[in-house]
Amino acid sequence: MADIFIPNEGATNGTTPVTALSAPASAIIQRVVRAGAWGVYNGDDVNHDVIFQKNKAATITILFKVLDLEPGLTAMLPKAVGLDDTDESLEVVLGEAMSTVHPRFDLVALEAS
Repeated sequence: MADIFIPNEGATNGTTPVTALSAPASAIIQRVVRAGAWGVYNGDDVNHDVIFQKNKAATITILFKVLDLEPGLTAMLPKAVGLDDTDESLEVVLGEAMSTVHPRFDLVALEAS
């Protein structure tokens, strides 16, 4: 199978986790997000804590946390992370509810088998 890029963008949902990258369809497929390829832009009018996390079979691992991200700034995941099983995904969650606008995420992953 050829390598493919998987772009995804969307809005956060306050303190409810949002899937930014779903699990691979098969255990022989890997999905990788390179360092700096996943960001969250705070377009809200208040500061937010931004949490990048991996969900593996409902077990949460915090990958990186940015505290008090100011409006107009972007939080980036500074390290590479991979998914290699069908029960794991990458999520973004805020430390508090949004004020006027949900901060948005943008991610690009590489999938290979």
